[in-house]
Amino acid sequence: MNKNKIQFTPNVSSYLFVGDVAKIYQEFQKKLTDEAVKPYHIIDFASFLTEKIAIEEIRQAMRRIRIKPIGKSDIIYFLLNANLLNGPTQNSLLKIVEEPPSYLKIIFFSTHKKLLLPTLLSRLMTIELGQSIDQTEKYPLGELAKKELSDLFKLSEKIVKANQLESVLNSWLLTNCAGRDMTRKRQEICQELLTAKKLLTTNTNKRLLLDNILLKIKDDTI
Repeated sequence: MNKNKIQFTPNVSSYLFVGDVAKIYQEFQKKLTDEAVKPYHIIDFASFLTEKIAIEEIRQAMRRIRIKPIGKSDIIYFLLNANLLNGPTQNSLLKIVEEPPSYLKIIFFSTHKKLLLPTLLSRLMTIELGQSIDQTEKYPLGELAKKELSDLFKLSEKIVKANQLESVLNSWLLTNCAGRDMTRKRQEICQELLTAKKLLTTNTNKRLLLDNILLKIKDDTI
Protein backbone atom coordinates (compact mmCIF):
# COMPACT_ATOMS: atom_id res chain seq x y z
CA MET A 1 0.00 0.00 0.00
CA ASN A 2 1.34 3.43 -0.85
CA LYS A 3 2.25 5.31 2.28
CA ASN A 4 0.67 8.56 1.07
CA LYS A 5 -2.74 7.06 0.39
CA ILE A 6 -3.90 7.49 3.98
CA GLN A 7 -4.20 11.25 4.18
CA PHE A 8 -6.77 13.73 5.39
CA THR A 9 -8.47 16.60 3.63
CA PRO A 10 -9.27 19.96 5.27
CA ASN A 11 -12.94 20.39 6.22
CA VAL A 12 -13.58 16.64 6.03
CA SER A 13 -14.00 14.82 9.35
CA SER A 14 -15.44 11.42 8.39
CA TYR A 15 -13.81 8.87 6.09
CA LEU A 16 -14.39 5.36 4.81
CA PHE A 17 -11.35 3.36 3.68
CA VAL A 18 -12.38 0.37 1.56
CA GLY A 19 -10.20 -2.68 0.96
CA ASP A 20 -8.43 -5.30 3.07
CA VAL A 21 -9.49 -4.14 6.55
CA ALA A 22 -6.62 -5.80 8.42
CA LYS A 23 -3.96 -4.34 6.10
CA ILE A 24 -5.49 -0.86 6.00
CA TYR A 25 -5.87 -0.85 9.78
CA GLN A 26 -2.23 -1.89 10.20
CA GLU A 27 -1.10 0.89 7.86
CA PHE A 28 -3.27 3.40 9.69
CA GLN A 29 -1.81 2.37 13.05
CA LYS A 30 1.65 2.95 11.61
CA LYS A 31 0.59 6.42 10.47
CA LEU A 32 -0.64 7.30 13.97
CA THR A 33 2.58 5.98 15.50
CA ASP A 34 4.72 7.97 13.06
CA GLU A 35 2.77 11.11 13.95
CA ALA A 36 3.20 10.42 17.69
CA VAL A 37 -0.55 10.40 18.38
CA LYS A 38 -1.13 9.74 22.07
CA PRO A 39 -2.91 6.42 22.82
CA TYR A 40 -5.64 8.17 24.82
CA HIS A 41 -6.51 10.19 21.70
CA ILE A 42 -7.44 6.98 19.86
CA ILE A 43 -10.83 5.32 20.35
CA ASP A 44 -10.30 2.01 18.62
CA PHE A 45 -13.16 -0.21 17.45
CA ALA A 46 -11.35 -1.18 14.25
CA SER A 47 -9.21 -3.85 15.88
CA PHE A 48 -12.39 -5.88 16.46
CA LEU A 49 -12.21 -8.45 13.65
CA THR A 50 -14.81 -11.04 14.62
CA GLU A 51 -17.30 -9.77 17.21
CA LYS A 52 -20.10 -7.33 16.41
CA ILE A 53 -19.70 -3.88 17.93
CA ALA A 54 -22.50 -3.32 20.44
CA ILE A 55 -24.51 -0.11 20.42
CA GLU A 56 -23.75 0.42 24.13
CA GLU A 57 -20.02 0.41 23.34
CA ILE A 58 -20.63 3.15 20.79
CA ARG A 59 -22.53 5.18 23.38
CA GLN A 60 -19.62 4.87 25.81
CA ALA A 61 -17.29 6.07 23.06
CA MET A 62 -19.54 9.09 22.48
CA ARG A 63 -19.13 10.09 26.12
CA ARG A 64 -15.35 9.98 25.70
CA ILE A 65 -15.54 12.04 22.52
CA ARG A 66 -17.36 14.84 24.35
CA ILE A 67 -14.20 15.45 26.42
CA LYS A 68 -12.25 17.99 24.39
CA PRO A 69 -8.45 17.50 24.18
CA ILE A 70 -6.33 20.04 26.06
CA GLY A 71 -4.00 20.89 23.18
CA LYS A 72 -5.45 23.16 20.48
CA SER A 73 -4.00 21.01 17.69
CA ASP A 74 -4.82 17.65 19.29
CA ILE A 75 -7.09 15.32 17.32
CA ILE A 76 -9.17 12.41 18.60
CA TYR A 77 -9.30 9.48 16.17
CA PHE A 78 -12.45 7.33 16.29
CA LEU A 79 -11.68 4.09 14.42
CA LEU A 80 -14.45 1.68 13.40
CA ASN A 81 -14.54 -1.66 11.59
CA ALA A 82 -17.68 -1.08 9.50
CA ASN A 83 -17.97 -4.81 8.75
CA LEU A 84 -19.05 -5.31 12.37
CA LEU A 85 -21.66 -2.55 12.61
CA ASN A 86 -25.31 -3.60 12.34
CA GLY A 87 -28.09 -1.24 11.21
CA PRO A 88 -29.08 0.19 14.63
CA THR A 89 -25.42 0.73 15.57
CA GLN A 90 -24.77 2.57 12.31
CA ASN A 91 -27.84 4.73 12.91
CA SER A 92 -26.48 5.65 16.34
CA LEU A 93 -23.42 7.13 14.61
CA LEU A 94 -25.33 9.42 12.25
CA LYS A 95 -25.45 12.45 14.54
CA ILE A 96 -21.73 12.46 15.35
CA VAL A 97 -20.90 12.00 11.65
CA GLU A 98 -23.24 14.84 10.67
CA GLU A 99 -22.04 17.23 13.38
CA PRO A 100 -18.54 16.19 14.48
CA PRO A 101 -16.57 18.42 16.85
CA SER A 102 -13.61 20.17 15.24
CA TYR A 103 -11.11 17.95 17.05
CA LEU A 104 -12.55 14.62 15.81
CA LYS A 105 -11.64 12.39 12.86
CA ILE A 106 -13.99 9.44 12.31
CA ILE A 107 -12.41 6.61 10.34
CA PHE A 108 -14.41 3.65 9.04
CA PHE A 109 -12.71 0.59 7.54
CA SER A 110 -14.65 -1.89 5.39
CA THR A 111 -14.22 -4.56 2.75
CA HIS A 112 -17.08 -3.01 0.77
CA LYS A 113 -18.89 0.31 1.01
CA LYS A 114 -22.27 -1.39 0.45
CA LEU A 115 -22.01 -2.77 3.98
CA LEU A 116 -22.90 0.69 5.27
CA LEU A 117 -26.36 2.21 5.29
CA PRO A 118 -26.86 4.73 2.44
CA THR A 119 -27.69 7.46 4.98
CA LEU A 120 -24.31 6.95 6.67
CA LEU A 121 -22.30 6.27 3.51
CA SER A 122 -23.44 9.52 1.88
CA ARG A 123 -21.82 11.48 4.72
CA LEU A 124 -18.40 9.84 4.42
CA MET A 125 -15.48 10.56 2.12
CA THR A 126 -14.93 7.14 0.56
CA ILE A 127 -11.41 6.10 -0.43
CA GLU A 128 -11.07 2.74 -2.16
CA LEU A 129 -7.53 1.47 -1.64
CA GLY A 130 -8.05 -1.71 -3.62
CA GLN A 131 -8.41 0.02 -7.00
CA SER A 132 -6.20 -1.22 -9.81
CA ILE A 133 -6.06 2.22 -11.43
CA ASP A 134 -4.46 5.12 -9.58
CA GLN A 135 -6.73 7.99 -10.58
CA THR A 136 -4.41 10.49 -8.90
CA GLU A 137 -1.61 9.80 -11.35
CA LYS A 138 -3.89 9.35 -14.34
CA TYR A 139 -5.69 12.69 -14.05
CA PRO A 140 -3.40 15.25 -12.28
CA LEU A 141 -5.16 18.61 -11.98
CA GLY A 142 -2.03 20.60 -12.80
CA GLU A 143 -1.73 18.89 -16.18
CA LEU A 144 -5.44 19.05 -16.94
CA ALA A 145 -5.40 22.83 -16.49
CA LYS A 146 -3.15 23.08 -19.57
CA LYS A 147 -5.30 20.97 -21.90
CA GLU A 148 -7.67 22.18 -24.59
CA LEU A 149 -11.35 22.37 -23.67
CA SER A 150 -12.26 19.75 -26.26
CA ASP A 151 -9.84 17.29 -24.62
CA LEU A 152 -11.21 18.08 -21.16
CA PHE A 153 -14.79 17.43 -22.26
CA LYS A 154 -13.75 14.10 -23.83
CA LEU A 155 -12.05 13.15 -20.57
CA SER A 156 -15.14 14.18 -18.61
CA GLU A 157 -17.30 11.90 -20.73
CA LYS A 158 -14.85 9.02 -20.28
CA ILE A 159 -14.71 9.35 -16.48
CA VAL A 160 -18.48 9.54 -16.08
CA LYS A 161 -19.15 6.63 -18.46
CA ALA A 162 -16.65 4.48 -16.55
CA ASN A 163 -18.39 5.39 -13.28
CA GLN A 164 -15.09 6.72 -11.90
CA LEU A 165 -16.20 10.19 -10.87
CA GLU A 166 -16.29 9.55 -7.12
CA SER A 167 -12.82 7.96 -7.03
CA VAL A 168 -11.41 10.75 -9.22
CA LEU A 169 -12.85 13.43 -6.93
CA ASN A 170 -11.41 11.62 -3.90
CA SER A 171 -7.95 11.43 -5.44
CA TRP A 172 -8.02 15.13 -6.40
CA LEU A 173 -9.01 16.05 -2.85
CA LEU A 174 -6.25 13.93 -1.33
CA THR A 175 -3.47 15.18 -3.58
CA ASN A 176 -4.46 18.83 -3.98
CA CYS A 177 -6.23 19.76 -0.75
CA ALA A 178 -4.22 18.12 2.02
CA GLY A 179 -1.76 20.94 2.63
CA ARG A 180 -2.16 24.01 4.81
CA ASP A 181 -0.38 26.57 2.62
CA MET A 182 -2.78 26.73 -0.30
CA THR A 183 -3.27 29.59 -2.74
CA ARG A 184 -6.65 31.27 -2.89
CA LYS A 185 -7.30 29.58 -6.22
CA ARG A 186 -6.43 26.17 -4.76
CA GLN A 187 -8.81 26.78 -1.85
CA GLU A 188 -11.60 27.64 -4.29
CA ILE A 189 -10.97 24.47 -6.30
CA CYS A 190 -10.94 22.36 -3.14
CA GLN A 191 -14.27 23.83 -2.09
CA GLU A 192 -15.67 23.00 -5.54
CA LEU A 193 -14.48 19.41 -5.16
CA LEU A 194 -16.07 19.08 -1.71
CA THR A 195 -19.35 20.49 -3.03
CA ALA A 196 -19.24 18.07 -5.97
CA LYS A 197 -18.73 15.15 -3.56
CA LYS A 198 -21.89 16.10 -1.69
CA LEU A 199 -23.88 16.52 -4.92
CA LEU A 200 -23.02 12.96 -5.99
CA THR A 201 -25.61 11.74 -3.47
CA THR A 202 -28.36 13.67 -5.30
CA ASN A 203 -29.84 13.33 -8.79
CA THR A 204 -27.41 15.87 -10.20
CA ASN A 205 -26.09 15.47 -13.75
CA LYS A 206 -22.61 14.01 -13.18
CA ARG A 207 -21.31 15.02 -16.59
CA LEU A 208 -22.28 18.67 -16.08
CA LEU A 209 -20.84 18.54 -12.57
CA LEU A 210 -17.44 17.39 -13.83
CA ASP A 211 -17.50 19.74 -16.83
CA ASN A 212 -18.02 22.65 -14.46
CA ILE A 213 -15.00 21.66 -12.33
CA LEU A 214 -12.77 21.25 -15.38
CA LEU A 215 -13.83 24.66 -16.69
CA LYS A 216 -12.84 26.26 -13.39
CA ILE A 217 -9.33 24.80 -13.43
CA LYS A 218 -8.71 25.57 -17.12
CA ASP A 219 -5.66 27.81 -17.57
CA ASP A 220 -5.36 28.43 -13.81
CA THR A 221 -2.40 27.57 -11.62
CA ILE A 222 -3.38 24.62 -9.44
